[in-house]
Amino acid sequence: MRLPNGNAFINAGAIGQQREVTSSGDIVWKFTFKNEVDAPHTMFRADKYAVDYSGLAGLISHDE
Repeated sequence: MRLPNGNAFINAGAIGQQREVTSSGDIVWKFTFKNEVDAPHTMFRADKYAVDYSGLAGLISHDE
């Protein structure tokens, strides 16, 4: 999925990994979803929301 900033949001579901990549191929961030025994776990759907998305109000501290 192409993000408003031009980067791509990639969900590699079989290995439970999501990442944001710039148009030049640099990884901005990467997250691997792991199960209770700390092994990669499948995740076949993921969405990225802006930090100011109203549905996240109160869940994220802007001081971090």
